[in-house]
Amino acid sequence: MIRTILTQTKIMLNKKGFKFGFTAMMLICLAEVVINAYGITAFRMEGDGFPGNDPSSVISSFEAFILCIPSGLLGYLELLFPFLCALPFSFSILTDKAANTDTLLCAKCGKRRYIISKVMAAFIGSFLIIFIPLMINDLLNYLVFDDSMGANLFNPNWRFNGFGVMRATDYPNAPFGELLAASPFLYSALHALMLSVMSGVFGVLALASSVFCRKNKVLAFGAGFLILNMMRFLENYSLNDEPGKKYTALDPFKYVTYYYCDGRTGMNYGAFFAALGAIIIICSALLLFCGRKDYI
Repeated sequence: MIRTILTQTKIMLNKKGFKFGFTAMMLICLAEVVINAYGITAFRMEGDGFPGNDPSSVISSFEAFILCIPSGLLGYLELLFPFLCALPFSFSILTDKAANTDTLLCAKCGKRRYIISKVMAAFIGSFLIIFIPLMINDLLNYLVFDDSMGANLFNPNWRFNGFGVMRATDYPNAPFGELLAASPFLYSALHALMLSVMSGVFGVLALASSVFCRKNKVLAFGAGFLILNMMRFLENYSLNDEPGKKYTALDPFKYVTYYYCDGRTGMNYGAFFAALGAIIIICSALLLFCGRKDYI
């Protein structure tokens, strides 16, 4: 089984889809570092009241990370995310079927092992296409910007891009706040890991969707996009404007990004990871079932 998974993963790494998606994600992450570095320099040179000599004016690696809400390119990443997930290996089963190589591979290793190896390779490819660029972005931020949250975290007067400040009173509301206080680098790495796991899950979803929507491949790219937007719609529909009233976040991106914490947003990480696990199990079960019925 391990050998079959490694073989499929090697094939996936050499696919044009993986290379294109990885390059696009890498360019986004590198551009974010350049934009942050240029933005801080421009603020200081324009003399518009930006406190350049104040230690708190130095942007931290935490705030420069692309998954932090003030990020200028985060919105574009969220838009492209479901499509990047689908690029590495989503159409591999259809490609094998078109080339008549699926019969040979199934005869050699068995249909069950063949399908499981496809699922694992799709997960690994979609995981790596997000995780490696994000970690490079995190590392560059650590080297270029200040890694200490001491000044910015409790400064009531300044926040990058004019966003609200996470004051001491808001700090306990931040998920994994203890890790943030200890190491902003590891805090960013944790969110990079969570987004990459979600990417791997959406890659498996795209793989399953491509099999069931083989006549319209666009739907394979759109499955993750529809789920993300549906959850956002449900969250907005359930919002309560009553002051102090808490609500549970349904938007998956709120679990893998970080933002100003006002204490109203409830984060149920158990339900979040349970939902990701359910998607993997359901997609794998459907593919195995279709394999037994010779649909694959």
